[in-house]
Amino acid sequence: MDSKIAFVSYGGGHINIVLPIVKRCRDAGFDVDLIALTGANPHAKRLGFKTLGYADLISAQDRKKITDLGKVLIDQNFNPTSGITIDETLCYLGANWSENIARYGINLAQDLYNKIGRHSFLPITFFESVLSQKNYDLVVTTNSPKSERAALIAANKLRIPSIRIEDLFFD
Repeated sequence: MDSKIAFVSYGGGHINIVLPIVKRCRDAGFDVDLIALTGANPHAKRLGFKTLGYADLISAQDRKKITDLGKVLIDQNFNPTSGITIDETLCYLGANWSENIARYGINLAQDLYNKIGRHSFLPITFFESVLSQKNYDLVVTTNSPKSERAALIAANKLRIPSIRIEDLFFD
């Protein structure tokens, strides 16, 4: 089959929703990329899935700039017991921080981050680049206000069909 599907999921809880679907799609012959972000990445790898993370999606030419930006926020956000590598954390933080600075300017980006932390992240431009470079025919995400939402917005802007799978987390 020629269809190429991107599954985008964030964190250990959300990823469990898409893993059986990823497996079925791969078994059916679809070309599937599992973009498992932050805690979703080590979790999916432990279960035997091939994954992509932020570190895999940053170009070699942008790597130093992105990781340097990630270093600005690393002290508040790196947990060595999470299973997430320092490189993945630096790329995640740097890509999102870079986009916030581009979108809001440094002063407003800093104010937003100081108020709501990583909830200020919405890497739409990052995902537009990833989705267009990899020529996906479909984007499937779990629900989240950050990376998955950015992937859906980017897919919509690029006119790539998308599906958002809702989970029902509640307190």
